Amino acid sequence: MRRINIEPNKSLLKAIQILECFSENKQFLTAETISRLTGFPKTTVYRTLYTLEMAGLIHFREENNTYCLGVKLLEFGGIVLSRFHIRYYASPYLTPLHHQTGFTVLLGILEGDRLMYIDKRESYEHHKYTSPIGKARSPHYGILGKTLMASLDDEKIQEILDNIPLKSYTDQSITDPASFRMELKKIREKGYAIDQEEVVPHVFGVGAPIKNKWGKTVAAIAVVGPKKAFLEFPLTEIVLKVQHCVKQIASEINT
Repeated sequence: MRRINIEPNKSLLKAIQILECFSENKQFLTAETISRLTGFPKTTVYRTLYTLEMAGLIHFREENNTYCLGVKLLEFGGIVLSRFHIRYYASPYLTPLHHQTGFTVLLGILEGDRLMYIDKRESYEHHKYTSPIGKARSPHYGILGKTLMASLDDEKIQEILDNIPLKSYTDQSITDPASFRMELKKIREKGYAIDQEEVVPHVFGVGAPIKNKWGKTVAAIAVVGPKKAFLEFPLTEIVLKVQHCVKQIASEINT
């Protein structure tokens, strides 16, 4: 994100903070709850919610006096996703990989300093482990995060680690910056990444980068699933399937 010498609009920032109160687990909120979450006075919350409602960004549910995100945001989300052309090229290959492995297949990119999930094929045989399409995460989160960060230069990696510290999710999480940089080096050398319970207990993942004809990583593919199911396959077999999928997509974008 760029930094320029302009004072941001404070009212707009408050509106954004209110929108950020909503999540997959907090889809319907009262004005009182939003006031508590943001620390804003109720009058400010009511006025801002009404303005957002007029714009279609918030919907008010009269039956229980709660608010939820408006469908206008879905329209905006579709516009954003449409600019990621990699989805168009990758989509035909995600489903076969899902069928071959039985695992959830993820497609992600780095957008600035955020990891974005832009497509996926969810496994219905196993518990749901992943985030919704469009969900933003820290750039080093999970199998996709470290797969993508491995493509960055050392200066950018250091900048991210300085501004967005590594988090501990399980006792297998890599929280030491030096160890994480070493992990990224191994990923670059091997051409793929492995996640063994680093974010979610009992969940494994394998990821690989998609590169354009100039060798720049434009996205990454990963499969994730329960450890027990992963161990039913030779790990090399899963890696080869992911790498084959990546090569197919790269061939499409480079023709």
